[in-house]
This record gives sequence, structure tokens and C-alpha cells, in this order.
Amino acid sequence: MNISISTNTLEYIKLMRLKHVLKNFLILAPIFFALKIFNVELLLKDLLSVILFTMVASAVYIINDYNDMEADRLHPRKKNRPLASGKISVKKAAILMSFLLSIGLAGLALLDIKAGLFALAYLLVNIAYSFGLKNIAILDIVIVSSGFLIRVFIGSYVTDIKLSSWIELMTFLLALLMVLGKRRDDILLLKETGVKARKSLDGYTEDFLNHAILLVATAASVSYIQYTLSDEVIKRFNQENLYITSFFVIIAILKYLQLIFVYNNSGYPVETLYKSKFLQVTVLLWVLSFGLLIYYDKFGL
Repeated sequence: MNISISTNTLEYIKLMRLKHVLKNFLILAPIFFALKIFNVELLLKDLLSVILFTMVASAVYIINDYNDMEADRLHPRKKNRPLASGKISVKKAAILMSFLLSIGLAGLALLDIKAGLFALAYLLVNIAYSFGLKNIAILDIVIVSSGFLIRVFIGSYVTDIKLSSWIELMTFLLALLMVLGKRRDDILLLKETGVKARKSLDGYTEDFLNHAILLVATAASVSYIQYTLSDEVIKRFNQENLYITSFFVIIAILKYLQLIFVYNNSGYPVETLYKSKFLQVTVLLWVLSFGLLIYYDKFGL
């Protein structure tokens, strides 16, 4: 039996940016690093949080798309977005946005009031971003990167697990690296087509972004190595071999830098991860090696 999805349904999926759900699994980071990933109750709460936050994030994407409709129509790729192309009406998008927002925020607040407040903060910051702050260079990339941190904080509050400063730092640095790569792609697009994807590009140059990307990539690599070698982490996991996982982190960062500087392909980080088998395998090897090492003593493997 053939199962087909209507074109209209696909447009709604595109409008909600469901392919970006991968970002929301950062909510699981606290229970993974707290050695509680096999706690069924906490895992189910986290997975429910992923679904609820995905609804909030999708509502934010709809707000952003509505605000960027005119500019998106001039962009070679964004012109095909559901609102910019007219495939979904503003009225229908508004109804969907309201539904997603009400269920997502209420659900997270019921799970944990602080998680609900962080989701509300994510909404308000992104509204401010969409209607003005995105035009301020540096502040724009900081705001986008902070969204990844908010996801981790939500996972922390829902499961009542205290966050490590290392997790906060690494999450922010890796998010910042991806956002800088995206801004560099915007600059290249501006040079090639004359299309300015965002006003904040006035505050960036290709040379500045090249240096910023290398700076953040170096900071992320060094921070991760220090994390695996720190006495605090070695004692917490009772594991002296975590430094081995640094190889996969450095290789993944090098691959991403190759995509940025050699192939000029960093405009859509999530799509890049979906398409790059090399990155997928490297990230999987990191997850497996890190998970095996930190859970080794706990489960007597």
C-alpha cells in the first residue's frame, strides 16, 4: 500500500520547520551527562519536553517567517517558504501558531514552572529578535546561540538536574560556531547575488567572520579537551579516558570548517548535518564512545 503525503501537508511541515527538531534533543543533555539516561520516568518527561518545546519553536519560526515575508521573496532559497510563496495564507499560519504556542507553553509550565518560564523567555527574546534585534550585528548571533542554551536549561529544570558549567559553555560555543558559519554564507550570497539576507550584515565582513569562526572553533576544541581532563569531571564519572572522545570532537569541527571554507556550504547547519554522512558518523562515534566511557562504571560494563 502506497502512503502519500499531500503537498499542502508538506507545506505545513515546512512552515513548522520540523526538520529542526534535531536541535531540541539538546533537552536530553542534562540526563545524559548526569548518568540518568536510563531512568524511564525522567526520559519520558524529557521526551515530552522535546515535543512541547518543538511546538513553541515552530510557533516562533512562523512569527519570523511572517515578519520576513517580503525579504524572503527576494532570497533565492527563502522565496519558496510557505508564507513567502503564498502557499499558506497568513490567517491559517496565525491559527496554527496560536495553537502551537498555547499547547507548548502550557504543557512545559505544567511539567515545571521554570521550564515554562524559560520557554516564554525564548518566545519573547525571539519576538524582539524578529522585530529589530536581528539587525544589530554580534547581538543577533548571541541571541540565536542563546536559544540552544535555553533548550539545555529546560532539560535541566524538567528533570531537576543541576547543569554543569562545562555543558553550558560547550553548548554556547558550538551554537555560536554554527551561527557564524551561517552569517559567512549570507555574506557570500550578498557578494554573489547582491541579495542582503539581513540588515546585520552591515556589521560583518568575510574576513571578520573567518577570524571569528577560527577563534570560536579553537575555543570550543580547547574547552572540550580541558573538560575531559579536569579533575572534577574525572572524579564525577570515575573515568580517566574521556580525553579519547576529543578526537571525534576535533574531527567533527575540522569537517565543519572544511564545509565552511572549502565548500562554502554552511548556510543551513541542520541540513548540513542531515546530508553529511561524515559528520553523522563522527557525531555517532562521539556519542557511543562518550556514553560507553561514562556509563562503564555505573553499569559494570
